[in-house]
Amino acid sequence: MKKRFIPLFAALLIIGQAIVAAELSEEYQQDLLDRLNYLHGKGPLPVSLENAQGIPHCGTSIAFEVFINKENFTGAYKSLISQVDQRPELPWFYVSPSGYFKIHYAVSGVDAVYQPTVVGGDGIPDYVNKVADIADSVRIFEIDSLGYPVPPKDGFYLEGGDSLYDIYIVNLGSFYYGATQGERTTITSNQSATSYITIDNNFNFEPYTNRPLDAVRVTLAHEFFHAIHFGMDYTEYDGTETSARLYWWEMSATWMEETMYDDINDYYGYLPYFFDYPWVGLVHFSFTHSPLDLHPYGAAVFPIFLTEKYGRDIIHSIWEKCRDYGVGPQFLKAADSSIAEFSGGEYHLRDAFQEFAVWNLFTGSRVSRAPAGLKYSEAQYYPVISEAVEDSIFITHDKYPFLMLWGLPNGWPDSMNYYENHTPQNLGSNYINLTKISLVEDSLKLIFFGRKYQYDEIKWNLTTVVYPILGSM
Repeated sequence: MKKRFIPLFAALLIIGQAIVAAELSEEYQQDLLDRLNYLHGKGPLPVSLENAQGIPHCGTSIAFEVFINKENFTGAYKSLISQVDQRPELPWFYVSPSGYFKIHYAVSGVDAVYQPTVVGGDGIPDYVNKVADIADSVRIFEIDSLGYPVPPKDGFYLEGGDSLYDIYIVNLGSFYYGATQGERTTITSNQSATSYITIDNNFNFEPYTNRPLDAVRVTLAHEFFHAIHFGMDYTEYDGTETSARLYWWEMSATWMEETMYDDINDYYGYLPYFFDYPWVGLVHFSFTHSPLDLHPYGAAVFPIFLTEKYGRDIIHSIWEKCRDYGVGPQFLKAADSSIAEFSGGEYHLRDAFQEFAVWNLFTGSRVSRAPAGLKYSEAQYYPVISEAVEDSIFITHDKYPFLMLWGLPNGWPDSMNYYENHTPQNLGSNYINLTKISLVEDSLKLIFFGRKYQYDEIKWNLTTVVYPILGSM
């Protein structure tokens, strides 16, 4: 029986990165002010977002930049950003049935809630009642069922007002479902902070036009998990104050949406921005205002993979370890430790990523060919890693004998430069499809060498997937 080999080359390079303070330029502060105004529906689309992909997503990363820079703004920007960063002023509030949330809302003006005149016997718009019920359900699931800690209460300072968690229903910019704004560090931990949530007032965009409650569900599941993140360890980010990379925040919060509301599948819209860019690493967080800004949301498939393999408690374990390992970015170390723990020492992050990359191969039209136990439960609905020659890293190699050359100097054939330009990032992968395997008479030897780039040696993993040629026995 002839078989077809598809070797998968996965790069994994674990490098710790420290948080480094950044001096804020006037250009950066103006851009942040413009983005913050747009997030809150108070200004036009900033120039820096004109080329961004217009798929709505979470605005927490913008709010987070403001939170960690409160003491760093200079000149007029200290006042200008502070004015925009105030809690929304809304005329009405409703306490949720659980007594945990205070839902702030308006029934007229730009912030008017969806169908404000549809009012029940309590005099509260039905939409607000339903937002409150959903918030209670999210808290019960994430706190009581999954065991995450309650976000810290904010009644110890004036803006917080009381011990209830505040949710503001407002008119956000068209790119955003909601945002979680950090506000004060707690008196008990230098890793913990209070927060509040803003969500859009009507979600008037596809696919939620005239059916906003599903958008409320995934938004509150996502944003309340960010509130938990602020409470557990808001220091879990890479980079500087001007490039705070919240990749683990966003992939895990998107995972939470799917975990609680499995039938809504909002995350499907982000998956092309992961599967179309397999060489982009899990720890990527883009500031280019391009389609890759959505990559961390599509990367929710990694915690989904971990959950389907080890159960959903592993995500809780990783966040606990991020907190317990101390201030700063601990995701890689925490994930490695939790994977080892939940696999009984059989796997570490490197091994899990190799298997994860194989799962990512068998999606969509390829799902029926997945080896047993190596596919997502919803894999048939996921995009496929493209086999197209243009702008794809699924490389079809039709030469025999097989010779894959990587990272060649200038002057070598153009076809080889492609591999150089898409060398996998940390926790990214390349896929190579060997099409002439039928010419191999007996056995095939695969030899793979690492390579030094500047001062760092890339540590490669190689996985070989074998399956029958179509139509063969």
